[in-house]
This record gives sequence, structure tokens and C-alpha cells, in this order.
Amino acid sequence: QALQETRLSLSRMLSSWLTERFPEMSAADVARISDGMDVQLIESEFEKGVTGGALKNIITGDLVKMGLIEVQFLKKELLTAMDAIDDLMEANEFNLRLGTTMPAFAMAYMLRKTFSALLDWLGPGGRKSKGETIRALR
Repeated sequence: QALQETRLSLSRMLSSWLTERFPEMSAADVARISDGMDVQLIESEFEKGVTGGALKNIITGDLVKMGLIEVQFLKKELLTAMDAIDDLMEANEFNLRLGTTMPAFAMAYMLRKTFSALLDWLGPGGRKSKGETIRALR
């Protein structure tokens, strides 16, 4: 949900900036750039703004607006990466659960074998099989 809203916001911000900054650009180009979330043009204009009159661009707001669009782009990239990590964690959930329960099963098995061997060693004459026990009870 947040990722989708961030993408829409970035697309609107790009479209608005492109329309203001490049009024001669065709609507199809504006839509292509804003829908593709291509910030390459903003980055080049940002570099020009910083190197050529940063104070003027800060006052007029161009540099600030481009910076905010860059921040929105970084937010979109961060949310996309977090979404990919969530998908990966969901895919590995079975492996994680199996990995956490296997030591408990192994420990239970080892304890059972250890106590069984201990009882055999301590018991008089050792343990008898089920068949021998039934014959002794008859």
C-alpha cells in the first residue's frame, strides 16, 4: 500500500516538475518519463543547479523541489527493496521453522537413546524383548 502510494506520488511530482521546467516537452514524453520514474533528467538538472548559482536556485525553489523529488525516488527504492526482502522472508519461512525445530527433535532422540542404553546397562540381566516379556508373564 505504502509502496503504491509512493510510486503514484513520485509520478505526479515528476510530471508536475517536467511540465513546469520543460513546457515544450510533449505530453507523451512527460507521461513516459513520469510513468517510468526516470530521474536521470532531474539528476542532471540538479547538478547544473548546484554548480551554477545554488543560492539563486535555493531561493527560487528549483533546487529544493528537485531535491524533494530525489528524496521521494529514494523512498520508493527503499520501499521496493523492503518489499523484496519481505517476499524473500515469506519464501524462507518453512526453512526457518524447520531449522528451529530440528535441534529439539535431535535432542529428544538423543536423550531417548541415552536413557534406553542407561536402563539396559543398569537393569538386571538387561531389558527383555516384548515377546520374552509376554512369555515370562504366561
